[in-house]
Amino acid sequence: MKTRILVAGVFLVMFLGAGAQAWGETICGCSGVFTGRFRIVDDVDDCRWWENEVVIESGEQGPQGEPGPQGLEGPSGPQGLQGIQGEQGPTGPQGLQGTEGLRGVPGVCEITRKEFDDLMARVDAVESMFIVCEKGIYGDGGYYEITTHEALSALAGYTSVNGDLIIRGAEITTLEGLECLESVEGDLMIMYTNIENLDGLKNEMDVFGNLIIRHNMMLCQDVVDVFAKNVFSAAGKYLMPNKNCP
Repeated sequence: MKTRILVAGVFLVMFLGAGAQAWGETICGCSGVFTGRFRIVDDVDDCRWWENEVVIESGEQGPQGEPGPQGLEGPSGPQGLQGIQGEQGPTGPQGLQGTEGLRGVPGVCEITRKEFDDLMARVDAVESMFIVCEKGIYGDGGYYEITTHEALSALAGYTSVNGDLIIRGAEITTLEGLECLESVEGDLMIMYTNIENLDGLKNEMDVFGNLIIRHNMMLCQDVVDVFAKNVFSAAGKYLMPNKNCP
């Protein structure tokens, strides 16, 4: 006896697993009477005498169900490995040169008289380092009168004057040029000048005649006295008058 069984699509999936491939198909099978074992066949005529014929027809597809709730968010995956650093790119071209900045405004420096004098003393000391004293003896025993700075500069570099050396006149305001002079074989006279100090002369020198420093109205007498103490004079020293400084 043949049996037809109509089963909804849901039960078809539950019982057959690999059942109908599409809705509306018919599946034929044989169910053992004694064992209950079910097998699928192409036609129920293939069933044996101890098997019941089974025909399964799939019904129409039901409506789509409501979507289920969203599942819980899964844990974060492990951090990926760091990528290999790429090669350094080529150096870019050099930029254009900037325009020159504006020139600054000159500043004003204010110093005291003492600071100025100290500065000039340091300048003179530096300049004296570059004076070469290797010309030896100047003159041949005569009388040498100096009245201008040009004539005075002609003695630069000489260490001795062979004769009398007379420095006079209002045009003389400094003794620069005599830094190398160590001795005068005759008289040394400094008179009627406008010098304010004796910085061009060495503090210790030899005069084998008279040392005469007089009538210098810008040169303080005490400066002359201090200088003369360190000068050897074979004949004598005549040091007055000069400026009377308080």
